[in-house]
Amino acid sequence: MKCKKVLALAAAVSMMLTIPAVASLVVPVSVRAEAMGEAAPTDTPVIPKNPDSTESPSPTDTPDTAPSPSASAAPATPVTKPRIEISPIERKVPDIAIAPRDPGAEQFVQEVTIPGVPLDIVLKATEKDKTIGEYMNNAVVSLPGLDNVTPVAQGGNVILDGVETNATFSVDKPMSNFVKIAESMAASEGCVVLNVVDVKFAMPFKNATVNFYTPGVESGQDIQALLYTDGEWADQEVEEIREDHVVVNMTDTGVLAFVEAK
Repeated sequence: MKCKKVLALAAAVSMMLTIPAVASLVVPVSVRAEAMGEAAPTDTPVIPKNPDSTESPSPTDTPDTAPSPSASAAPATPVTKPRIEISPIERKVPDIAIAPRDPGAEQFVQEVTIPGVPLDIVLKATEKDKTIGEYMNNAVVSLPGLDNVTPVAQGGNVILDGVETNATFSVDKPMSNFVKIAESMAASEGCVVLNVVDVKFAMPFKNATVNFYTPGVESGQDIQALLYTDGEWADQEVEEIREDHVVVNMTDTGVLAFVEAK
């Protein structure tokens, strides 16, 4: 019997020496105990240590979860991807010249701004040295250097060379020196100046019958109209004088003076 135990132990040792590198080989403790004549324990089987391995088996390892031969390999070095630096996009903003504030211009805009009147009309009236009313009514109501001005306006329906039209002659203020020239002429003729206007029209004509609106004029007044041409005053035919109107037959456009005999 003792010889059988020795042979069994030798066979077990021979198997362990034949396959030393297999870490997953399990030798039941009961075989060793039986070979040594000891009682087989009832504990969990022990996994023999692989002679070629430097790791110690975990107490919780079982034959089905034995460590693989590559478990002891050094961990792989992580690959670091190069960082790409993206430079910010430069946006060039063109330099904008900012004009300095002009308090005078701001004050001018505030002064000429009138509720209900478009700014372009205000500016055009200012350009012609007219009030808003004068500009919108195509009239001249006041003149620098002339007192007691009789307003003069023109509302259209001009008769051009005997043909009735809807044309309108523009009535603007003349240059200031014409007021003095007209006063000098009227004084030499024993007259007073009622108004001096600059009459304009784009189309040429030989004769134009123009109905001027002259509020304050009465029928029977001795009113003359003179056109400044080539440095001289030329009489224009006054066709009709009635209440608030003076109808003149004009041979050309230009500075027209209305004078009345004293």
